[in-house]
Amino acid sequence: MEKEDSIKIEEAVLNIRKLNAEYGSLALEMTKACNGNMYLMDLYVMATINRSENLVSAFCDLVEKKNFLVAVPVLRMQLDNLFRLRAAWLVDDINNFVMEVLGGTAISKLKDRNGNKMADWYLVDSLCKEYPVLKNIYEKSCGYVHFSDQHFFSTVKNMGPDAKMEMYIGNYSDNIPSKSYIDASSAFFQISGIMLSYIKGWIITKEGGALKSRGSSQISNSNSIGNV
Repeated sequence: MEKEDSIKIEEAVLNIRKLNAEYGSLALEMTKACNGNMYLMDLYVMATINRSENLVSAFCDLVEKKNFLVAVPVLRMQLDNLFRLRAAWLVDDINNFVMEVLGGTAISKLKDRNGNKMADWYLVDSLCKEYPVLKNIYEKSCGYVHFSDQHFFSTVKNMGPDAKMEMYIGNYSDNIPSKSYIDASSAFFQISGIMLSYIKGWIITKEGGALKSRGSSQISNSNSIGNV
């Protein structure tokens, strides 16, 4: 790995780690919004923030350890986190939506305001209309979640002109090009940035008091829910 590429990867990881401070700041801001009143949607958003913070830490640790084959599935999980956060924007009755999810109902079995079941493919298509770049990220990252050709290619380190093959196994993916780490880190940062925009959107909605029309119920007048 070239020194210049190593520096780029280090900088990318540092920027991603900084996201956790922003997640924490927004979580605190959310608990204070609307005079500290808490809604079921707050619990839903807080859960996605908590998951995201853990995924940020895991992704960065894996990239630093050059464990590409596990880093990419973590990236895919962050994308899943975004899709499911976005699902709350597709329904009219947020309160009912969150209650269903808290009760264990899979989001894929719930319907949006137009009567469409929010299956993974539907959530992907819906969000990719707004952020087309996510389509390619989704398709490529899925290849690392399920056993596929990507795992074969990641095992082959070198193919000689005489058809001799050098293979590599181990939890240190030294045979993966630097560009793959850089691209994965860039994708993770993009996904997280979109997540932050939705979280900020919820805070603005909550602070503006436009909640009854979205069916969101107050559950507490204290801002102590969630240890941020």
